[in-house]
Amino acid sequence: MKYKSLLPIAMFGALILASCGNENKQKTEGTETKAPEVCTYAYDASQTKLTWTAYKFTERTGVKGTFDTLVIETKAEENSIPALLTDAHFTIPVSSLNTTNPERDVKIRKFFFGNLLSNTHLTGKVADVVGDDEGGSLNFVLNMNDMELPVSMGYTMSGDTLILSGTMDMNNWNAQKGIAALNNECKDLHKGADGKSTLWPDIYLELRSTLKKTCK
Repeated sequence: MKYKSLLPIAMFGALILASCGNENKQKTEGTETKAPEVCTYAYDASQTKLTWTAYKFTERTGVKGTFDTLVIETKAEENSIPALLTDAHFTIPVSSLNTTNPERDVKIRKFFFGNLLSNTHLTGKVADVVGDDEGGSLNFVLNMNDMELPVSMGYTMSGDTLILSGTMDMNNWNAQKGIAALNNECKDLHKGADGKSTLWPDIYLELRSTLKKTCK
């Protein structure tokens, strides 16, 4: 009789244990974390534009321009921004220079680039990249006037758009002759409030490229 009276208690205890065990299992399943999202980035030439700003007058008034043709060779697709940028090569035909002022474009090509060696194209490549998918810095080597020298730029991501920016000094490429010739040709147009004709040697560069981003 004692064994019979214990049977319902044992069954009830087993039911409670089973119920508790199932609850713990459900809690464990509910706290499982998802695998991190993996994204890849691809370059799109049609969504890329390089702009530059030169400076005239003592007070440094900006003159903006671009190159209508910019050929960039990079990897088809990479899983990070630094990997996509590393070892990228570019070619820019000088003939594609565009300041929205045809008369000025002719003068820049003739008097500035015309006084440089190997003056039909600008070429270069990215030498190193330090950063992540949000931002960082890079050095690219620019071949101009038969000289290869590094240019430092920073980069950031704004949505899917990669923005690179930095400043280069034309004097580093021994371009003083071209700067002087262009300034002499445009001396009246380069006179500021102080009456001095000035064309500065530094150029601000900015490249914007909306990438094709795919996440899984």
